[in-house]
Formats: sequence, C-alpha cells, structure tokens
Amino acid sequence: MENPRKNIKFEALLECVFLEEEQRKRIIASGNRAMAPNLSRVAAALDEYYALYQLNLYCAYLSYKNIVHHEAVPYQEEDFPLIPAVIQLIEKGQLQHPAILIYNQIRLLFLSLEKEKQATAAQEKQLQDCMDAIKFYEEKKQAKVCIEMYALLNNFCIKKINAGVEIYKIYFWQLNCNILRLEEEMQVKGIVYYDPNLFRNLVLIAISMKDHSVFKGLNTEGENSVQNGLEWADWFIKKNRKVLTNSHLGKIYLQYCSAYLEFERANFARAYKIFQNRMRVQHTFTNLSMKALHLKILYEMNIRKATVLEYDKIEIRQVLDAFRKLVKYETKMRQAVSYQLQIYIDFLNKYRKLLHFFYRYYARMGNQKTAKFLESKQQLKLFIEEKHYAHNDWFLEKLEGIS
Repeated sequence: MENPRKNIKFEALLECVFLEEEQRKRIIASGNRAMAPNLSRVAAALDEYYALYQLNLYCAYLSYKNIVHHEAVPYQEEDFPLIPAVIQLIEKGQLQHPAILIYNQIRLLFLSLEKEKQATAAQEKQLQDCMDAIKFYEEKKQAKVCIEMYALLNNFCIKKINAGVEIYKIYFWQLNCNILRLEEEMQVKGIVYYDPNLFRNLVLIAISMKDHSVFKGLNTEGENSVQNGLEWADWFIKKNRKVLTNSHLGKIYLQYCSAYLEFERANFARAYKIFQNRMRVQHTFTNLSMKALHLKILYEMNIRKATVLEYDKIEIRQVLDAFRKLVKYETKMRQAVSYQLQIYIDFLNKYRKLLHFFYRYYARMGNQKTAKFLESKQQLKLFIEEKHYAHNDWFLEKLEGIS
C-alpha cells in the first residue's frame, strides 16, 4: 500500500512530527510514570512544520502580488493572520530550521521590492545571500524544496529584468542553471525531461545577456566550447529539440526560442520562416511575447529593403492589429492591469509610433533631414525613454537607424 505521506510538501519535517508523536504514544503505552511524555518535542516539530508551510504560502502570495496588479490578487495580507507570530518566533531565535530561515529571507526580499522600486545594492546582497543559503541547504537532499525556492527568486529577478536592470540577468541565469542541475539529479536514469518553462528561461536569458564571460569554456558535453550566449542557446536548443517535441508547450517554446535566436543573429528571413507556421498559444503573455517578436522581425525585414513592399506593410498592420486586440481584450477582462501587461501596452505604443515615423519620413523622403524630421525624431526619442523597459534598447537602436 502506498505511503500516504509520500509527495506531501516538506515531508521531512512532517516525518519528524509523526516520529515524535509515535514516541509519545510509546511512552504513554509503557505505563512508566517516571518517563514524561515528550510533549514539547511534538509541539516543536509541529511548530516547525506549520511555520515552514505558512511562510511558503506567504512568499508565494508576495511573489504573485509582484507579478500581477495588487488589485487583481484575490486575497490580502489579512488572509495570513498568523504570519506575524511566525516572524516573531524567528526573530526571537525560537525557529531555527534552515528552510524556515531561507523563506524568511525570501519574504524580506519581496518586501524590499515593494518599498524600493529602484534597484539597490542592498537588494542585490539579499538576493545573493538567499542563493547562497539555498545552495547550502541542497546538502540536506531536499531538491524539490530548493527548486521551489529558486523559482520564487526567479520571479523577483524577472521583475528587475523587465525594468531594464541588466545585472539581474546573470542572477536569473544562475538560478535557472541551479534548477536545471537539480532537475537532472532527480531524473530517473534513461528518462530525460525538461520543464518547457525552464528551457525557455535558459535560452532567452542566454541570448539576451550582454556579459558573455559566464559562457566562455562552458561544458557542452564533449562538443566545442561556446564563447557567448548565442552559441550556448544554439547548442541547448539542438540538444533538447527531440525532448521538447513530446509536449504542445514544448513545441511552442521550441519554435519561439528558435525564432528568437535567429532574430538575434540577424537572420531575419529565417526567423520569419519559423513564424510562418506559428502554433496556437493559449497563454496570454507567451502569445504577446511571440507577437512582439514577430513585429520586430517584420520591421527589420522592411527597413533592409530598397523599396517598401505594400504586402509587407499590410502584414505588419495585420499582426499589429492582432496584438492591439489581444492587449485590449486582456485589459478589459482583468480587474487591473498587471505590470507584465503594462510592458506590452508600452511596446505597442512605441512600435506604432516608430512605424508611423518610419513610413512618414524615411520610407517616403529617404535621407532628407528636414527640421520637422529632426524635431519629430527627438520627440519620439523622449517618448521611448519616458518609461524604462527592457525593450527600450531595441526601439532606440531602430530610431537611431532612421537618419
């Protein structure tokens, strides 16, 4: 018969509760009055398990609250009424389990994100301390728990990356490499499976990282060593292509990552060809990400032609209109606009203005630098820089190219 405790969250701590409770029953059953039942040990084991579970849920809440708009979160701080008591016990030193202390560090990290909107050295140090603590906790052979901890830190980094803070790309890379290593250690021999989301995270961050030092000499299983993120992403895609085709989501991310890689290599025709048979995507933000990449590819292909073909102009407008409709639908359906959706709204507004500027001045007038042209270009530059997101670099580069 299957053990009912199997696959229960934090099973190691829960096992301590059962062991202490069984010991208490044995003491009572012995009838030896000289032996006091180990009530305090049972209580302490229960406190640790309860505190860990509560902090785990609370950190998930803080993570979720930082991904979506706070008005859209279906629960509030008041729904975790005993968290202050748990924190008080930690501060008094009465809860010392390493996993509890790590989740408390993660809690403080997310709270700092709410207080400090800009990147700070203190936040970076907090993140590094959390990563070091989790790495040390890996020795306890609690891989699933460690993966969940790393995943929470991923969400912290994603928000920083989307805000254009480059340094967090390195931390995001390290976190996902740690998750990959733990996933591989847990795999049954002969069976290879990667979470498609993990595959996407690793490929996209490798491609986008400006610091290539982490890739030089990186082990690629006997093949030639890679020198940059593009080479590593190419190797990783080829390595996992067969595995990813076993799931629909895997196929979607394989297509998206392959197109993104070709786009960053400036192989725009090849990237465009990959998108010709674009798969149907249910997830809103993945759909928006793919549409944004498609629009970038179309723009790059247009500006490299001697003449702008009307068909291409129509296709851009079709994809742009589909993007606009999806953003409008999501804005209407959601109680409040999340920071992620705000990024795509910003992309849409900047792309439309860039496209309008290109067709109005450059495509029609060529290299004529009129006063109106220069004035409009400066206005568009200020508009792009007004809200700082990771996609700003691409828009500014394209604008600078119109001269």
